[in-house]
Amino acid sequence: MELGIHTASVDEKTGIQALERIAKTKLMRVRQEERREFEYKRHGTVCLTANLEVATGQVICPTVEATRTERDFAEHIARTVASDAAARPLNV
Repeated sequence: MELGIHTASVDEKTGIQALERIAKTKLMRVRQEERREFEYKRHGTVCLTANLEVATGQVICPTVEATRTERDFAEHIARTVASDAAARPLNV
């Protein structure tokens, strides 16, 4: 393995529901656990695209958008590469 090479895994999760609870969480009391109401407000869906640096498990440049197109994905990858100041083109 050559030193200075980063291996990143890219994954996406589409159609995540953006939800917000209507009522505040009720705080714990003596002999009673925290309570949450079941009702929530919907705010549509979002797409999450993230990179994981395999060696460290660190998330690199996550992107949350309303939709994901090929152009969005290409821009996400470009931001990921640009985030590494020491990145250089790979000789393939």
